Parts: sequence; structure tokens; C-alpha cells
Amino acid sequence: MIRFLAAVAVVLTAAFHSLAEPTGKPFCISTEGSERATTGPGNMIVTAAGKTHIVWQDSTKDGYFNRARTLDRASGQWSAASTLNRGKDNHARPILTIDSSGTLHAVISGHNSPVIHRQSKRPHDTSEWTDPVEIGAGTYPVMACGGDDTLYLTLRSAKHDALLLYIKPPGKSWQKPVELVRRAPEYTGYVGYANGLAFGPDGKILHIVCDFYEGKDWDKQLGLHQAVTYMRSPDGGRTWQRADGSDVAIPARPETMDTLAQDIRVRPEKSSPPVLSSGGAILVDSKGSPFIFYSSHLKKPGELILASTDARGQWRPRSVDAIEKSHAGFRINRRSFTIMQDDVIEGIVELAPIDDAKLKDGFPTRESRLNPPTGTPVVWMISRDGGETFEVTPALPTAPQVARCAFNIERPGGHNRIEMGRRPSFSFFEGLIRYPEKDETIQNKVYWFEARSDGEKR
Repeated sequence: MIRFLAAVAVVLTAAFHSLAEPTGKPFCISTEGSERATTGPGNMIVTAAGKTHIVWQDSTKDGYFNRARTLDRASGQWSAASTLNRGKDNHARPILTIDSSGTLHAVISGHNSPVIHRQSKRPHDTSEWTDPVEIGAGTYPVMACGGDDTLYLTLRSAKHDALLLYIKPPGKSWQKPVELVRRAPEYTGYVGYANGLAFGPDGKILHIVCDFYEGKDWDKQLGLHQAVTYMRSPDGGRTWQRADGSDVAIPARPETMDTLAQDIRVRPEKSSPPVLSSGGAILVDSKGSPFIFYSSHLKKPGELILASTDARGQWRPRSVDAIEKSHAGFRINRRSFTIMQDDVIEGIVELAPIDDAKLKDGFPTRESRLNPPTGTPVVWMISRDGGETFEVTPALPTAPQVARCAFNIERPGGHNRIEMGRRPSFSFFEGLIRYPEKDETIQNKVYWFEARSDGEKR
């Protein structure tokens, strides 16, 4: 009997892993992708009503163009690409969400310059869009749609002095922005406030994670102050709270918010990249509990930390060592996480050698950001117990001579959920991430991929 049960366990384990490991190959969305085609914390993939929609940025000799395409999941056919607009540069990338009617909302453009909103003329259709409406000026948009179809958009201000929140109630115009976060007076140079927005299942409580990256100039004293912070709004952005329900006055600072990690020091090199970064990775489960993933280089290169709250709203950060156990000698380089309708957490993760020569004393460098590794594993990290444990399975075959960049996973950013019975899809590009030389046009291949079991149609 014991031998029989053991044999059954082996068969079930093998069957499980055969389903977990993806088959098929990525679909090439474009061969003209820019050097930042899918980069950023904003959502770029939406699946609803049997359709999957994707946005990205192309680069041509005529400039940067933001595009959209749609997959009909029943037939497996992709629409032709539609052009949303011409972007100012490679920072002016598109993001996407969907409301309860199936109308798609795209926010595009903006690098300290005007940002525009367009919506699809028909539900679940990216072929035609309304005329552009200017919202404000800024960079790095992130958007979410609430349960009542109100749109929420964050932008770093064009003056580099604040993180702005724009709100658009259904059927109305975009309201004047409010300052969620303001730069401290002592930091007079470059700032970044990479952030993520997420709603729980009721679509009422808006959660935000915000990375502080503040310096005193635009070169040698970048990132002197770095932090990963959180707050939430129970009433559509009018008031804000910590996770325990205590009030946060806005514009906020780390000392008034929930601060998960913070570091203040002179950086090892000029133009030093972040040593603390969530990249906007905030998830909310079916009970309304937030989860935040962030990377830290303070103790060791590329440490992944998952923070969640207890019943009193107190944060519980814990180091995730699944990659150390499954892939000795590697660390997490880039990652993008999502949460399924049944609360399964899934992440697509690119690995890099722990002893990467591009690091400096264990810290990331500008070279390590602009020249990602080639031929390293890309894996899934999957948790079925609220992040207590993670399974690690292959995601993509290795590509010895190609750098895979900017994984952007499908997330529930509006009236869309990643339902049971399928896996989340993601986009990425292969090629160069560096800035183009004078008169140079960089064109990368942009891909979409969805893990699936053998024999499943797509």
C-alpha cells in the first residue's frame, strides 16, 4: 500500500510539473520595438471577454510610436497594429486599463511633457480610438480603474518635485492633480517616484507603493535618499492612511507613510541605479490584503523581499530564498509579479550571476542596467500560500546571444481578473536597452507569451 501511494505521488508530481512548465513559443508582436518597448511599472496587458489587448512602443527612423494589438483567444488571430500616437522619446510609453463596459483606456506620451488619454471607440477593440485628451505634464504614468469606473493616474511632475495623482470620474473630465508625494527641500536634483496602484476585489480601496529616489544633482549625487513606502485611500483619493488605518497627510513623506525599507548614503558611482526598488510591484488578494515585492542590494545582491500585513496592519517583510535554493550561483535581476483570481501569486523572473562583474561591491551600476546579461535563465516563481513558499519552474528557453529585457506581466489593473484555468501572459523585448547614438535607430523584437499546458489551443 505504501509503495502504491508513493507511486501515485510521483505520477501526480510529474503531472503537476508538466502543467507548470510552459510549452509553445513567444509570439512576435513587433520587429520595430524601441530600446524601452515594454519598460515601466504601468500595466500593458489586459484580458477580458475572450480578448487579450497589448500596448508597447516602437521606434522608426521617423520617431517613437505607441501601438496596440488584440488577440482573439477563440480563433488565435491577432489584429493588425493600431498607432496610438507619436511619443516624444523612449520614455513616452503607453499603459492600459479597462472599465466595466469593456472600454479600453490608454495613457501615452510624456517625458516632462504633455500626457494624453485615449479610449477605444468600441468595447474590447483596439482598432479605433477617440481623439487624444491632454491630462497634464509628467513622466512614467501608472493607471488603475476603480469599481465605479473612476480612473486614477499617477505621474512624476514635469518639475521633478512631486508625484501627482489625476482622477477622472466616469463621464467627466480629468480633475486637477493633487500632490501625493513631494520632494524634500534638501534634494534639489533628479528624483524618481516609481510606483504601483492596485485595488482589492471590491474596487474601493486604492493601494499605492512608492519608491523614493532623490538626489542633489543630476549626475554624481543621484539616489542619496531611497525608500520603499506604502499608503492607501479608502475614499477615492480624498484621504490617505497607513495599513493600520492611521491618517497620512498629503503630500506625504516616508516618515509619515509606512516605510518598508530606507537607505541614505553617498552612492558608489555617479548615475547610480536604485539599491531599493519595488518597481511598482503591489498586489491585493481576495481579502483585500496588500503584498509588496521589492529588491534590496543592502545585504546581498538582488535580494527579493516580500512584505505583507498582519491583522493589525503591521508589515511583515521576509526574504524570499527560492532562487538561491533552485539556481545556486544566480540572483534575481528583473522581475514582474501578479496575482490570480484564486490568490495564487505568479512572477516572471530573469536571473543574473551573483558574481556579475558589472556590479560594484554588490551594488547595481549604470552598466548593469543598460547592458543586461545574455543566456541566463528566465523562470516562473509561483506561490499558492500567500508568499510563504515559492515553486520555481522554467519560463523560457535560454537565449545564449540575446538579452531579454523589461518583462511586463499581465495584472488586474481594472475590470479584468486573471481567472482560474489559465496562466498570466507577459511581454518583453529582445535586443538593446542602451540609449541610441546620434542618428541611430534601435529596433528590437517585442514578444507576448502565455504559459499553457500541452495541447491547449492558442
